Amino acid sequence: MSTIENKALADEIAANNGQYKDDPIVYAIIKYKNVFNGGVCYKLVYNLANIPEIIASPFVLYPEYYFRRK
Repeated sequence: MSTIENKALADEIAANNGQYKDDPIVYAIIKYKNVFNGGVCYKLVYNLANIPEIIASPFVLYPEYYFRRK
């Protein structure tokens, strides 16, 4: 998994059903507020078997699915 802060990139990945150039397929994107920088982040999930349960923590606020591959 990786995390990005670029909404335009998250939108592009979602619009292309999880595909972006030659990168591995993204099966889900989880949007959340990052307590460290106060901004919105997008966690990219590359492994279908590892899609995490969405749980808030002291460091991850307001998590929600932004995209799930169809």
